[in-house]
Amino acid sequence: MTPELHASKDALLDEMRDYQRFGGAEDENDPDFDPDFDAGYRPADIQRCGEVIDTLFEDLLQVPATEGREAAILVAVKDAVLALNALNEDCGGNLIETGEREALCDLIERAAREAGLPESDEDITEAWREW
Repeated sequence: MTPELHASKDALLDEMRDYQRFGGAEDENDPDFDPDFDAGYRPADIQRCGEVIDTLFEDLLQVPATEGREAAILVAVKDAVLALNALNEDCGGNLIETGEREALCDLIERAAREAGLPESDEDITEAWREW
């Protein structure tokens, strides 16, 4: 997977960490900072999210350049989306909200295209996605 995909993953996880630590505030000095804020997820949940994405990247790199390539790519996408569904459910639906959903869908889509899935206007996560 390209460095751009890894950078997008890192940016997404950083945003999750910032929100988990500061809520809607920029930092601890922001007047909107609430030290009692609870995002509904923990650093370990963010780490698990990163691991799911890393597994997707690894699975996509293993897809052989054969006739069944598209189906194999979609299996890897499905596995990642189902793992993210379970993780988000474990967090009471708080880990993946609108911004994270859009970033994850974009990241998954770009990774699948890089692995060889043809371009399409379809959301390839929609069939399995609960977030």
